[in-house]
Amino acid sequence: MGIHELGRLKTVIAAAVTACGVALSAAPASGSIIITNVQVPYYESVTLSGGVFGAGSDNIGIAGQIVLTTQDGPLGVWCVDIFHHINLGGSYTYEAMPLTTDNSGSSPGTSNPLTALQIREIGFMAAYGNAQMIASPSNSLSAAIQAEIWDIEYGTTATGSAAFNSELTNLNALLPGPCCYGGYQIGNGTDQGQYVNQNLFVSVPPDHNPGVPEPLTLTLFGAGLAGLGALRRRKR
Repeated sequence: MGIHELGRLKTVIAAAVTACGVALSAAPASGSIIITNVQVPYYESVTLSGGVFGAGSDNIGIAGQIVLTTQDGPLGVWCVDIFHHINLGGSYTYEAMPLTTDNSGSSPGTSNPLTALQIREIGFMAAYGNAQMIASPSNSLSAAIQAEIWDIEYGTTATGSAAFNSELTNLNALLPGPCCYGGYQIGNGTDQGQYVNQNLFVSVPPDHNPGVPEPLTLTLFGAGLAGLGALRRRKR
């Protein structure tokens, strides 16, 4: 990707964010993010193969951007944990933490570390995905962005519908992406540091200090939010 294309991509992301009312709100005084609802407005079923699954594969019934209802408004996030569960319609208390591992174990210490390039590419794809899901959301694009994050993180190959496969090819051409799009992980755990629910990634826009975890509140429009159900990632 040339300098011109990288500059244009930054402009597209910034314009989508500005035009659609994205705002940063201060983090709660407690440091906790209170989640009162979990929804996936746009999604498709995809199959992940290879990578962490070795010669096997896994079908992910709901792949797409996850929208959380929090005390500071809607928060668009992406799954960075296919080994633990979160429920559509569920309520949780999550904490902000850095993304350093692939969350494949029962705790950070038993999970595989991520490289600096993986973390950078996940941050870029999450920022790009949030902008695109505001500007021109679709089921296939939402699923492709989520699958691209999993492919980066776990070394998998994702397949799905023809529209999904086309979107994924286009996304692959954008990587490694311009530097730097930061972000942080949110999740919860036991007092022994073990994972309880699925961990999620929050994008921090460019030009914002990624060292200060703050929920990104989105002005979302469109209909057709998913109903109640279980958003599940199979444990290895």
